[in-house]
Amino acid sequence: MTLSCLVNLVLLMRSMVLHRSNLKGLYRGDIYNVYNCQRSIRASRPALVCWMGYTSFTAAHICIGMIIQTLVFFLCLLIAVFLIIIPILHRQNLILFQILLRMWPFWLMILLAVVLQHITARFCFIKKTAGTRDLNNRGNLFLLTYLLFPVNVLIGVLLAVWRMIITALFNIVHMGRMDISLLNRNVEAFDPAYRCYAHYLKIEVSQSHPVMKAFCGMLLQSLDQENKAVHKSRDAEEGIQLVQQDKKLHNISSAKQARMHWQLLYTLVNNPSLVSTRKHFQLQTADNFLNGSLNRSSKQGSRKEVTPKEAEATASN
Repeated sequence: MTLSCLVNLVLLMRSMVLHRSNLKGLYRGDIYNVYNCQRSIRASRPALVCWMGYTSFTAAHICIGMIIQTLVFFLCLLIAVFLIIIPILHRQNLILFQILLRMWPFWLMILLAVVLQHITARFCFIKKTAGTRDLNNRGNLFLLTYLLFPVNVLIGVLLAVWRMIITALFNIVHMGRMDISLLNRNVEAFDPAYRCYAHYLKIEVSQSHPVMKAFCGMLLQSLDQENKAVHKSRDAEEGIQLVQQDKKLHNISSAKQARMHWQLLYTLVNNPSLVSTRKHFQLQTADNFLNGSLNRSSKQGSRKEVTPKEAEATASN
């Protein structure tokens, strides 16, 4: 039970690291890293249902995984103790070792076949020329492959048994993790736990994207500032801190006016055709404009006197 708890604790830590990397990848638009196909990251009914039950599903998977792990670890330790450790210590009931000793010709044949293939592949069938590697003695290679076919079948049987053991242990150990699929990459959609995690990521990314959160934070901050400014103006009207707040409001208004004047100047410089839409220049005649812009060479437009009312109208515009 202690071993199972430690294993699940380590796997949960690795799961948090992988979850963080998956979120970063989806934030950057790397969809194929998680889904292995092109998908739209948006909220949907299955995604919302999976998001609601993701925590419960994870707890259930971890509990079932811990129960299965405890049973498997117990059986493995029981077999190791009663078939290996105790017989070696007491020199009795060496049943497993006796079976292995009686099969020594089989194990010797397997070992010699594997060693022979590695040695011939290293020294006879691979040649190095100009820093590259290529096959050599192709005829002898085909002949040796044909002769070792029955032995390789036996080796394949052992590898198949070992593959089943490794796959079973991997799936049992990773039963509590929903962020990885226990199936192949191409058929991971048939894994209900991983499909639930994939839908859970859709809701997390579509509803809590860092850019969207930063944008909402800026909007809330601007609203807070406007509310504070409104409260300050109300306090000023009520007579609380009249002098200081009047100075602040005056500074803010002058700064805004200066900024608006510079923006107006920049806009008119880059868009000369907008000059004719201003109230001050609507009083000019058509001869004072050339291609939509003010004709500076015109004496009438350049030397026209401006009345105080026109100046006030221009400033207000």
